[in-house]
Amino acid sequence: MTEEIVKYSASRLNSYKKCGAWYYFQYVDPKISLSSEYAELGTDVHAVLEYLAEERLQDPFKERMITLEDAKKACLALNKSDEIIRYFQSNF
Repeated sequence: MTEEIVKYSASRLNSYKKCGAWYYFQYVDPKISLSSEYAELGTDVHAVLEYLAEERLQDPFKERMITLEDAKKACLALNKSDEIIRYFQSNF
């Protein structure tokens, strides 16, 4: 039985920190790949959630729960497509 040696680097650890799913598909099982359409959707969703998290850090009295209306406003502020808004509508 041979043990595989896993090489870690700062960029790999950063990748995992940013998105565990991306890390998995990039390094653990690269045979499985996400289409660029889904990767782009994931990037946009992350951008909207990051925007909303930053907004809440700036205003400690703002409601912590993210609503669909919050997501829609963030999509508009970030010039994200209607597809991203539909994603949040189907997942909230």
